[in-house]
Amino acid sequence: MHDQDPAGLRRHLVTGLWGWHREPPPQRFDHRRSRSRLRQARQAEPTADEDRPTYPNAAEATVITVDRGRYRCLINNVGAVVTAMKARSLGRTAVIVGDRVRLAGDSSGDDGTLARIVEVNERETVLRRTADDDDPFERPIVANADQLVIVAALADPPHAWA
Repeated sequence: MHDQDPAGLRRHLVTGLWGWHREPPPQRFDHRRSRSRLRQARQAEPTADEDRPTYPNAAEATVITVDRGRYRCLINNVGAVVTAMKARSLGRTAVIVGDRVRLAGDSSGDDGTLARIVEVNERETVLRRTADDDDPFERPIVANADQLVIVAALADPPHAWA
């Protein structure tokens, strides 16, 4: 029967599980009769030479919080707080707190609405976390900060549990 199956276990398993009386013949893959469709290739992102979409009505905003891919943005001229997400065209570009961005879509700030960050303006200043043993890269934390306040305890404060 089979060189590696002298006891006929494969036939027994096939017969027992699917109720076949004999083992089905091996089938060859025929590309002409295949029912599977080839996946359509995704179009590449436009390069710098190609025309990218413009957003003439995009609102200027500042990112105030970042939480798992959702960005809370303060619209500069209105003062409304809007929830937004990154547009796919930005790719893996990091958006951090303090970034000045342009928003397209629903910028009303109503509950359940979602705007789209379509552009990140160039950063004037960046505060970065230093690299450590596990991570060799510096990570940006805050962008476009004009002031920085450092709070530190000068003495060892008493512990509440002691």
